[in-house]
Amino acid sequence: MVNGCFWHGHKGCRYATKPKSNIEFWETKIARNRHRDEVTTAHREALGWTVITVWECELRKAILLTFITSYGLTTNEYSDIVQKSLTLEDLFV
Repeated sequence: MVNGCFWHGHKGCRYATKPKSNIEFWETKIARNRHRDEVTTAHREALGWTVITVWECELRKAILLTFITSYGLTTNEYSDIVQKSLTLEDLFV
């Protein structure tokens, strides 16, 4: 499963921000999404599947690493980008 960090309440993730308006709606919505994820995962595991959850932020890092290495950046340049929490959009500004 690929989960969006905001939509599925990825704990401790900078992309799982708290809404500033309509808070009760969003907290309920995200809680329902998390519950549905648990039920879906349990169902698939009961069928013998191995369920792997990939978070949006993990994909961002993997895509960024692929982009950086394809342009031949050094390890130090990559570390600078990661430490500053830059995104692909930041690199093109």
